[in-house]
Amino acid sequence: GLALVAVSGYRSYSKQKTLYTRSVERNGQEKADTMSARPGASEHQLGLGIDLSCASLDNDLTSKFARKAEGKWVAEHCAEYGFIIRYKAEWSDITGYQGEPWHIRYVGTLHATWIAQMDVPFETYLAYLELVWKQQAATP
Repeated sequence: GLALVAVSGYRSYSKQKTLYTRSVERNGQEKADTMSARPGASEHQLGLGIDLSCASLDNDLTSKFARKAEGKWVAEHCAEYGFIIRYKAEWSDITGYQGEPWHIRYVGTLHATWIAQMDVPFETYLAYLELVWKQQAATP
């Protein structure tokens, strides 16, 4: 019964460049780098990231999304559909980005479920998988 709005999905290099440049102009380079990916480094350009909002927020991308019923539903159920909340505020020292409860990334249901159960950033999960792979590769 909840309506989610896809605010931003795939972005071209030129669109990402425009968004990033605007962020630098408004916020300065250092702050912009915590708010927007540089062109060529955006999950939106990969076609794996999508930003969600809802009508009660006028489809804005805001941290308030996490407190709305829609945001709570996404946080609880996105893994069932293969998505993860990519940038939680408490992970900013690892991800390099401020919290974005509206930004989800597709990783597939298996990995999304594990990431949700572990409650770790994607970077930590990838490091974990690398360790497991190296350990298994070293085992005769």
